[in-house]
Amino acid sequence: MQHPAPRTLVLAAALVLTAGCASAGTGGGSQASPNDVITKDQIEQASGNDAYAVVQRLRSQWLRGQVVVYMDNRPEGSASSLRDIPTANIEYIEYFTSTQAMSRFPDATQGASVILVSSRPR
Repeated sequence: MQHPAPRTLVLAAALVLTAGCASAGTGGGSQASPNDVITKDQIEQASGNDAYAVVQRLRSQWLRGQVVVYMDNRPEGSASSLRDIPTANIEYIEYFTSTQAMSRFPDATQGASVILVSSRPR
């Protein structure tokens, strides 16, 4: 019985490890976690009149700490500014931790998380 060459075994092992690492990663891309996005359907089901009511009902933890609100990538103000955004104008609401916000929203207050409200589809 002939054994495979050691070089073949090493290459096979490297391929298996590379494939495993590629599929097990966190992604690192721009895909948000389902817990970081409130969809239009969820907004409609929450039956709130404004963005603040929806966030408070579905993801109240987003309102803790220092929060900056953006509407269509423009700064709006603190979490209370969500009260000025009617749900009829919202396609989705997305949450960014302070670490994520630093790279995506360079003009955001350092250390603040960001709630992005969008009137445009994803």
